[in-house]
Amino acid sequence: MRNTARCSNTCVDALTRTIVVYCLEFNYHTITNEVAIDALVYALSIELLTSNGIDATQPQANRLVFDTDAHCTFAQLALSDDSTYTITRL
Repeated sequence: MRNTARCSNTCVDALTRTIVVYCLEFNYHTITNEVAIDALVYALSIELLTSNGIDATQPQANRLVFDTDAHCTFAQLALSDDSTYTITRL
C-alpha cells in the first residue's frame, strides 16, 4: 500500500511524488452553451450529494472532481444511465 497525502481534491503519491486527481468529464453532444453545461453539471453534483452522499467540486463547466477514487467510480456508475451526455474519466 502506498503512502499518500491528501489536500482537498488531490492526492499526492508519496512513492512517485505525482498528483492524482479523481475527475469526470461530461460531454454533452447536443448542448454547446458553456453556461448551460455548467448548470447541468452543477445539478449532477447536487444529485450525487443528496442521493448518495458524494461531495464533488466543479473546477470547470464540464468537470467534477472527487476526494477519493471510490467516490469517482461510484459517481461514474450512478450517472452513466443518461444518454444526453457521455462521461470520460480523466
